[in-house]
Formats: sequence, C-alpha cells, structure tokens
Amino acid sequence: MAAQAYERFLSASIRQKLYRQKQGNAQISAHVDEDLGAGWTALEDLRKKLYTDQLICSDKVLALVSNADKYFWSSESLFRAYDHTAVDIDDLHAYTQDFVARLRRRCRWEIGLTWHH
Repeated sequence: MAAQAYERFLSASIRQKLYRQKQGNAQISAHVDEDLGAGWTALEDLRKKLYTDQLICSDKVLALVSNADKYFWSSESLFRAYDHTAVDIDDLHAYTQDFVARLRRRCRWEIGLTWHH
C-alpha cells in the first residue's frame, strides 16, 4: 500500500509539471487531484490495516507509520484547503519514497532478511 502511494505521488508530480507547462489545463489538474487522492487513500488503508485489523508488527514499524501519518495528514490538509498547487508534490513524492524504503528495510530486518540496495 505504501508502494501504491509512492507510485501515485510520482504520477502526480509528473502531471503537475505537465500542468504548469500547459498553463493550467483543467483535465491535467483533475488527474493530479485524482493521483493525490489515491495516494492518500492507499496510506489510509495501510494505517487501518495496522491499527484496526491489529496486524502483528513491531513498535518500530508502528512508529514509522505513525510519524509518516502525521506528515501525510499535514500535506493532505493543505491540499484540501488550497488544492494541489499548495502542495510540494516533489517533496511529498520524495518523502514517500524514503518512507517506503525505511518500511521495507525495517520489515526485512525483522523477518531476518538482509537489506540489499
């Protein structure tokens, strides 16, 4: 689910650049909004799986998700208030990429697999 969010935020970043080049094309803007919404939905689904379904995982994994949740909530609030032009989507994408890598590394470590880049 974190990887899905990463892909959608990457797509939003690319589309936002295209939106700026096409000088505010409404159709492209709608796709950026759709990508952002789908990314946040994937992260919300991950959070629900961990907390509501009470999946067995370490405190460190829960802490990673909790810290990311705060960051993503803040970005989503900006988006809801001012639309995608108020969100630094490149930063959102980079943060998500780092989050996915840290989550993957931690989970692999916890099940005894070594991490290779």
